[in-house]
Amino acid sequence: KVDALVNNAGVFSAIGSLWELDPTAWWGDVRTNLFGPFLCCRAVIPSMIARNRGVIVNVSGGSFGAAVPGGSAYTSSKAALIRMTQTLALEVGTLTSDLGISGEGYDIQVYGLEPAFVSGPMNSRVAESPGGTRWLPFVAEWLAHGDARPPAPVGRAVRELITLAPPALTGLTFSYEDDIALLASDGERLRAEGLCQLAYRSPYVS
Repeated sequence: KVDALVNNAGVFSAIGSLWELDPTAWWGDVRTNLFGPFLCCRAVIPSMIARNRGVIVNVSGGSFGAAVPGGSAYTSSKAALIRMTQTLALEVGTLTSDLGISGEGYDIQVYGLEPAFVSGPMNSRVAESPGGTRWLPFVAEWLAHGDARPPAPVGRAVRELITLAPPALTGLTFSYEDDIALLASDGERLRAEGLCQLAYRSPYVS
């Protein structure tokens, strides 16, 4: 029985111009960042449906809302993860889509969370890689200047989404800095105005 699923795994290994990247390496990033969450969601949702409860948090990347040259696999897979979050929330929940299609009506919430630029092994490897030096020099600069966020605040944001699980916000994507309780009180407006959606542009990516 899984009450909460957090899809947090991510890789950023295929770095370079799209036409020069090894297809296997490119697809490897997509498999981890997108296909992995698909498999995990697919595995736990039947149990959540049986108990009519559950929360899923899909952790995106800071660049899901913006194009990053040299990072086509990572950015594409993370943007797709957010679209999958929106779609799954509609399928499993009580909302009706813009196309007039109603979900299955279960009390299961699905959220996206943007962690911003987090300190950790993944970004350190990006900074040290030849592709990162060529295409993503800002990663090394941000790490050197201490601009990376520690992981702990992201963990707290995940916990807040899980413990609050506001139905009005299901399918939406938030920053780790957002006040979830405050946003939940205005959830209908956020949805009506299309906020916290895929078009959101991360302030951490120039």
